Amino acid sequence: MKKLFFMSLLWSGLLWLHCSQPNQPVDRTVPAPPDMIFMSGPVSVQAPAEIGQKADEVNLWFQFVTRMLHGVEGVEPGTNGNIFQWELALDDGDVHRHIKAVRRSDKSVDWTVVWNGQAKDGTIYNNRTIIIGKAGLNNLSQTWTFYDIINGHEAHKISWQKDNSGDIGLVYGFPLTEAEWRLANRTDDSGTFEYLLQSVRQFYAEWAANGSGSYIDYRSGEVQTGYWD
Repeated sequence: MKKLFFMSLLWSGLLWLHCSQPNQPVDRTVPAPPDMIFMSGPVSVQAPAEIGQKADEVNLWFQFVTRMLHGVEGVEPGTNGNIFQWELALDDGDVHRHIKAVRRSDKSVDWTVVWNGQAKDGTIYNNRTIIIGKAGLNNLSQTWTFYDIINGHEAHKISWQKDNSGDIGLVYGFPLTEAEWRLANRTDDSGTFEYLLQSVRQFYAEWAANGSGSYIDYRSGEVQTGYWD
């Protein structure tokens, strides 16, 4: 009985300590859309074209994110604690963007964009998720998942991180085909590029700050190597 009485006192004390601690204040600062990075390939015109082409493709998707989040800075959102929501026109028929931002305790912000309404071509969107993303503290990382506007399925995903030296590593992947591209941009303009299919390396290249580099291509069935100035 004494043991049970002691345990009851202990649990009561722990519960009192938990309840008496002040709640963490909710950060009610309205989030601003994160700045997008710009990825690039080697500066040399002799480098394999696919490197720069894939970097350009990634940058176009970053421009799409910017377009989807455009306008929130000038509109007062609906708020509920750490959740902020906007309703903004898409400029396509009467389609509206429902934008939701959730500020997390680690200071990251989750972003979601959903379309509703009828487009000029007659397509009707009913709570169609377009993008879901996360921007890390101090914009040192981002992750964006893009969804097919027709069937709503996940189309592809882009994630990147910036280290303490400012070097950026990016992954661009398609879940359906299991194709993945990895691109690294360093602050001295050197970098690497890798293409994988179903986790098997197909192509790899690396380049120096002056743009010269080398590659290994596995796609023809025979390993091919090359260099450029």
